[in-house]
Amino acid sequence: MDWLSFLNAMENTLNEIEVKGKQNMDYLVGCFIAIDKAREIVIQQSQGGEENGEQADSATPTGDSSQQ
Repeated sequence: MDWLSFLNAMENTLNEIEVKGKQNMDYLVGCFIAIDKAREIVIQQSQGGEENGEQADSATPTGDSSQQ
C-alpha cells in the first residue's frame, strides 16, 4: 500500500469538509497534525531512518494527549 497517497487522500477529504464550532475545528486541526506526523514517519522509514538507529515516534500521532 502506498501510505503517502493514502495520507494525501485523507487530507484532501478533510479539506472538503465544512466545519462549524470551535471544538469541531480543534478536532479537524488535530487530524491534520496527525496526518502530517504520520507522513513524516512514513518518509523517515522509507529513507531507512530506523535502520540507522533512529526510532520513529510513539503511537500517539499528535504527541500530546492532554489537549483533548
